[in-house]
Amino acid sequence: MPTPSRFYSSIAQQTTLTGSITGSSTTITVAATAGFPGSTPFTIALDYGQSNEELVDVTSVAGFSFTVTRAVDGTSATSHNAGAFVRHVSSGRDFSDSRSHEAATAAVHGVTGVGNDLVGTLSTQTLSNKTLNRATGTLERIDIFNTGTWTTSVIGDSANPSFPRLSILENEVNLRTIFTITSVGGATSVKSASESDLTYRFRAVDSDGTTDRFEVLSGGTLSVIPTATAARTAIAVRTDDVSVSRAFSVVNLAGTTSKFSVSRAGSVAITPDVASASINPLSIASPAGISVDQLSVVNSAATTQFSVQSDGKTFANRGALVTRTGQTSGTLLQVGSTNAGYTGSLQQWVSPANVVVGSVNELGQASFTASSATGSAVATANTGWSIQTAVAVAKAGIVTVVLNVTRTGADITADGAGNVGDSQIATINGNWDPSALLTEAISSPFQNGTLAGVARLNTDSTVDLITFVPGQTVQSGSPAWRMNFTYPL
Repeated sequence: MPTPSRFYSSIAQQTTLTGSITGSSTTITVAATAGFPGSTPFTIALDYGQSNEELVDVTSVAGFSFTVTRAVDGTSATSHNAGAFVRHVSSGRDFSDSRSHEAATAAVHGVTGVGNDLVGTLSTQTLSNKTLNRATGTLERIDIFNTGTWTTSVIGDSANPSFPRLSILENEVNLRTIFTITSVGGATSVKSASESDLTYRFRAVDSDGTTDRFEVLSGGTLSVIPTATAARTAIAVRTDDVSVSRAFSVVNLAGTTSKFSVSRAGSVAITPDVASASINPLSIASPAGISVDQLSVVNSAATTQFSVQSDGKTFANRGALVTRTGQTSGTLLQVGSTNAGYTGSLQQWVSPANVVVGSVNELGQASFTASSATGSAVATANTGWSIQTAVAVAKAGIVTVVLNVTRTGADITADGAGNVGDSQIATINGNWDPSALLTEAISSPFQNGTLAGVARLNTDSTVDLITFVPGQTVQSGSPAWRMNFTYPL
């Protein structure tokens, strides 16, 4: 086996040690280095020509200081005194190495390492630890080891920028391309004519090596199967939330007409083909036993605004508006049953407490439940008046309010024409406030069984005493005065 190269000089001058050394010293100092080799290692003799001559290899030179390997080529390490002769020499190994090299049939001409022979052009050989620089030709049964920080690269040719970077062919007989990486990094996997649509074109599996997590099949189908603990959405299209361009789309075979799309802003458009006219554009099937909403529209606070419940009922939190834009005839909304013999409500109205307050049966007959209130829930007295009783009743969209009031302020006396200066008695409030519907005032008798006048319910929900018996007085503390008003709710 070849040894590392040693360096030689034919003009090295004999010198001496400037200090003594022991048998274990690895640094020596010499008086001069004139003519010594400029590179290491080289061989010197200590106590040259003496019985204790020792050969050492100089491995590093720093001025007149040598770092040495002691007792080389069969000599023994011993101590040497200052002034001992030092001489650059060759030794027996220099001759035996060259003779061995001449006789060698392997590991020759500077090639190092076990099994590193000369490469023959026709020889069957195993090459290891070789560096190939832009080699051309073919390779068979190759494993590439990326050791350390090395990255295996396929580098394109700047003179042919559009040529594919890598192609995989079917076999040595059928050279059909089955996979290609293009010049811009795109990947193309080619299906064969005999290949099943269920053949994998791309597959990502779990750590067990068999459970699919993502697959693309030859027939063009794609499946995503996330783990039970996956924290991310199985398929997520991230957008700028502003653009109306499509984030996801189902189009025709030519790629020109969208059948279903989701815009980057989140809106959905469904445009079924004429060929699928018999198929519902949107169909939601409720599994047996499910009780949650099958369709739900919520606001930004996650409050349901519209839903289709599991039993098919619809719920509109903000009410429903039915219009037929541009049409002047036809039924706007039809409520009914196609089941022969059906009896029951076709339509119901419920209170905020979900209590039925009105309904229309299968014969078209309407029924309404009366609602009522008393006291301050109906009206509030103004200064100078006190409400003894206040009752409001609503049924079939009509409200009747009855007030019994007492004068607590100064007496009010009508003039000769019966005018009293429109004294404000009370204000109708709460659910009984008529101000949104009244377009003109409503009058009511103002009486207590002895005297009478006229009270008026104004469009702003206030109640005034407007006339009284001419010359008569509404006395403070007199018996309660009664009035009643009827208006649509």
